Amino acid sequence: MNFEVRTDLAVENKEIYEKAKKIENSIPGIEIESDFSHSFFHITRVRITSKEGECALNKPIGTYITLESDQMTMQVEKAEREIIQKTAKLIQEVSKLTPSDAVFIVGLGNQKVTPDSLGPNVIEKIQVTRHLLHYTPEYLPPHTRSVSAVVPRSTRYHRN
Repeated sequence: MNFEVRTDLAVENKEIYEKAKKIENSIPGIEIESDFSHSFFHITRVRITSKEGECALNKPIGTYITLESDQMTMQVEKAEREIIQKTAKLIQEVSKLTPSDAVFIVGLGNQKVTPDSLGPNVIEKIQVTRHLLHYTPEYLPPHTRSVSAVVPRSTRYHRN
């Protein structure tokens, strides 16, 4: 029985590719930067810079950021706060949003499967403002950003 390992993380795709091809040095078109300077988490940036890199990792040219932490399950308030703040900074870094830009957030994942529940759980904490800006803007602070959010219904995967 053959099966293919599937992951959305570029860093995991890189590791799978290196293992499959028995590569010990760098993959052409792939740049890796790891940051272990934080006490509660580490960050890995995978930059795909060429068509060769695209083919190797099966992802388009771009920068993929992974923030990993063992502290998330510990419910350590300080760790949680630092991880949230760093995640917000990373999103700002890659999104290039201006203060007046509207935001649409999609909470991908399956709330019934713990490792996959982040997206739907985050949406529960988001303050959605689009409808408030439309109907009652006078009750909102100046410069309130228009935020919309959705959690898609779970889909079932079928074999072909």
